[in-house]
Amino acid sequence: MKTFVLSILLALSIPCQAKDYWVRADGTATKANAIGPDSLKSKTMSMATFNQSSFSAGDRVYISASGGKYTTGLCNNAGGSCGVANNALSSGNGGSPFQVIGVPDSLGKRPLIDGAALSTPQIAIGVGADYITVSGIDVLGSTITPVRSVFVDNHAGRSGFGVYLKDIKILSNNRNNISGDHDCFVVSDTAGSDSQVWLDNVSAAHCLAYSGEGVANSNQAFTAHEKDKLKVTNSTATDVNQCVGTVTSSQFTATGLVCDQILYTAMSTGSQPVQASQSCDNCRFNFNSTYAGGSGNPTIFGDSTNTGLATDSIVTVTNSIISIGPTYPVGGGSGTVYAYLGGTVNFSGNKWFINSPKFSLWTFASSASPTVWNMTGDQLIFNAAIATGTDQVFASNTGAVLNWNGNTFTFNPTNNLKSVDLLYTFAGGTLNSSSNIFNNCGNLHNSPTTPIQVLTNGGNAGTVNSAGDACQ
Repeated sequence: MKTFVLSILLALSIPCQAKDYWVRADGTATKANAIGPDSLKSKTMSMATFNQSSFSAGDRVYISASGGKYTTGLCNNAGGSCGVANNALSSGNGGSPFQVIGVPDSLGKRPLIDGAALSTPQIAIGVGADYITVSGIDVLGSTITPVRSVFVDNHAGRSGFGVYLKDIKILSNNRNNISGDHDCFVVSDTAGSDSQVWLDNVSAAHCLAYSGEGVANSNQAFTAHEKDKLKVTNSTATDVNQCVGTVTSSQFTATGLVCDQILYTAMSTGSQPVQASQSCDNCRFNFNSTYAGGSGNPTIFGDSTNTGLATDSIVTVTNSIISIGPTYPVGGGSGTVYAYLGGTVNFSGNKWFINSPKFSLWTFASSASPTVWNMTGDQLIFNAAIATGTDQVFASNTGAVLNWNGNTFTFNPTNNLKSVDLLYTFAGGTLNSSSNIFNNCGNLHNSPTTPIQVLTNGGNAGTVNSAGDACQ
């Protein structure tokens, strides 16, 4: 009896050996027989078979490009989110993740999931398990309805980043310029979600609807909801309405992120910003979209719907480059660019290249959603001469507090307006300014020795505390 019990305990202590499986678009094998090589479709399973199968921690599934493009989405326990009946659960563990690995064909072509034929909703890659990695796959979005190309919905509540997506390339998200919500990488929109996801070396293109949407439309490259935590490293997004969006207590952190051809917003907390936080270090935001549609005034950082933010929302941008294109803002806006509505914004060590003659930056707040904007050691270079009719460059009002220290503002020397207020505050706003340098402002401002103005609006003037600022 003792020998029998000991044998059982020994058997339970030995982990199951991880297995390798192969998938091809035209595969015909069952899961058990899908052991490769991928040169034989009879030794590989289809994507539909993969979606209905369960795998163990440490298992590896190779998605081969040899059988042509995939017209069925890759869905791992994502259920109805993928638009397929899928109840299979394939989770790894902290030391042995379940891996899905894209494998190029003999010519080096990567596996491609074509979203044109996917049923509603259009999700090409859906993940709903713990400790899973997906890598090396290309995606084309929908041609007929709004799409979310990559969707992660995980309620595990893990302490680490259990879902790891690497080298996933969304080649084009909204391929036929269809109106609607076209987010590229989405982390859950389910109430109570607490997904924790790491995106590494991923790319997204055309997360935008070219059909006249205004500022408030979504279309983000990277989106986190509820209590999700999303980490992005060394990744890119091109042709987007908003680069980053977070709502409802979610957290976003990024390093080495590049967003190009931004139409409206770099980092937005959306319309449900309860304790949302965002940070980006060594990032680049290029507002150089060539699209001339849309409507309204853009928001480069903050709440794109202009409805006010929670007081504990935080956005931090450090050591990054912010480039404002010559035609920004697009879509018939007045030229005003909102910085933020409520919460705290921290800028440090950034470089701004402002090539738009209409650029002006306003910070709004309210008694219910006060704004604190801290900026230290930023360099702002105005390459374009400021256009006639632009009365203020930077503004604080309605209870907003600007703490700006040690920044450098360099203006185009051809400016000769003499009527522009460089920094001003009104309607109860507060500006604490010290040791800021304003280069080439003598012909721009109507009072060169005093680049800061306090304006009265309805009998409610702003407050300025200035020390060591220089206009030269």
